[in-house]
Amino acid sequence: LAIGFLCLTLAFIVVIGVVTFWTATITIVPARVPAETTFRVVVVQGADAVKGTLIPGTIDTALLTGTSEVPVPATERVEGKARGKVMIKNTSSREQPLVVKTRLLTKEGILFRLTKNVNAPAKGSVEAPVEADEVGAKGDIGPSRFTIPGLNPTLQEFIYGESTQPMTGGMKMIGVVAQEQIDRASKGAEEQAVKTFIDAHSVAARVSAFDRVDVIRTKVAEKVGEKSDVVHGETQVRITRVRVSTEHLEQVAAVKLRESIGAEIPLLPLPLTLDTSLDAVDAKEGRAAVTVHTLELGLHG
Repeated sequence: LAIGFLCLTLAFIVVIGVVTFWTATITIVPARVPAETTFRVVVVQGADAVKGTLIPGTIDTALLTGTSEVPVPATERVEGKARGKVMIKNTSSREQPLVVKTRLLTKEGILFRLTKNVNAPAKGSVEAPVEADEVGAKGDIGPSRFTIPGLNPTLQEFIYGESTQPMTGGMKMIGVVAQEQIDRASKGAEEQAVKTFIDAHSVAARVSAFDRVDVIRTKVAEKVGEKSDVVHGETQVRITRVRVSTEHLEQVAAVKLRESIGAEIPLLPLPLTLDTSLDAVDAKEGRAAVTVHTLELGLHG
């Protein structure tokens, strides 16, 4: 009897072990369903809330002028008038206007002249472009201090010029200007103007900004076929910046995603990734159109 009971007990343990061994956990993983949509929002300056695809925002414009210099591949050496910049310093208590052709003289007797009118503020300074009075390599000087002979001797002690960079161009290499350098000078001036705007107008966190750049005019001093050492470009642009709350864009995008995927499929709780582009803007009317594309994942299981 004892042996029979022992056999039954062993058999029961074996059965339990087999059942336990073959037990598996089944996990249902919901399928990821792409939720993609493209839509357009209209930015309305002065609006105070989101209404459908109308969202509040700001629209600002700015006029900027950029400059650029593009070197011309050199083919010959010639003399010219050295050029550079001088900081006019005024330590007196009165401002001092200085006209084009005002003389600036180094202690070695090298004479330069202003190439535009400037006004040196009292207890301040102003940067001024200058050009050597004579052609030749003697105008290619290093950083210098300049007196202004046209002022009375007393004022010359308080108003003077200083340069921190060499004057160049007294002896220079020149070449024939090609259309490539003209195009690069124009484009470089435009890019410089845009960079100036962007550097001066930072964008706050959670704000989306869109810029449109319109070229107003472009001027290049040199012409194709002329001989020069450099091509000077100047471009004026109008930059229109549209700014909106990123949260408002996400709010509309979530609604549009829900419409595209259906109410029965939950969206993953992830930050929305928005691909945006400025389609049109009318600063006078205070409206802009922005196309938004987003691709997220929903769960279906």
